[in-house]
Amino acid sequence: MTKQVTMKSVPERDAQFERIKRLKRFYLGRGYAVVSIDTKKKEYFGQFYRPGSVYAQSSLPCYDHDFASFATGKLVPTGIYDIGRNEGHMYLSPSAETAELLIECLKRWWKQHGCKYYNPLWPILIICDGGGANASRSILFKTQLQGLANQLGLKFRIVHYPPYCSKYNPIEHRLFPTVTRAWSGIMLDSVKTAHQLIKRRTKNLKSGLKVHSQIIQRTFAAGNKGDKELLNNCNIVFDNALSRWHYRIFPDT
Repeated sequence: MTKQVTMKSVPERDAQFERIKRLKRFYLGRGYAVVSIDTKKKEYFGQFYRPGSVYAQSSLPCYDHDFASFATGKLVPTGIYDIGRNEGHMYLSPSAETAELLIECLKRWWKQHGCKYYNPLWPILIICDGGGANASRSILFKTQLQGLANQLGLKFRIVHYPPYCSKYNPIEHRLFPTVTRAWSGIMLDSVKTAHQLIKRRTKNLKSGLKVHSQIIQRTFAAGNKGDKELLNNCNIVFDNALSRWHYRIFPDT
């Protein structure tokens, strides 16, 4: 079986795919940064079954049901995939999936990696899904990204995949499957364990992908939807075509 049937028809879906393709080619051709971002499926800590196999002297007992109420904690794995450099960056947080967490990851990526390879005067293309913490309708995501642009002096161009098309986001089939394999066959009991498995099991990959992992201890509160008044003050320019999925954010001068 292959996942090829779209659950719902979305108007202008194909036009958006073509637009993303052209923008990727344009930015990569000029050496600009192109990053794909997303939050991976949450993981729960505890004696929960995970597919895969490992060498052991005996079987590893685990719960027969994956009830979240039995978990000792949870993990929110957030990823940034640098398409041009074929580098993945996983940020592991025991907190909540929020736009604020995504922006914190982007800030760390730029300060620790991006600034070494890309001119801060060049625009950065951010490719993301249409829902979740980075939803195309999210006020918080836009206002937080404006704050990051102001803080770092960077220009962002954001493109969202249409609804029901998240599987086409590059991070979904480049970075996340590699991380899933790194955790296969092991019961996760802490953020530290998840971090160590990524570091140990993603070395010298045949695909050439380089994977970095980092723990984020900062706490992020769920439920914040953002302030519409702040959005009105953002330096955002929406494209004329497919504007709900395309916009640029500039730092305040």
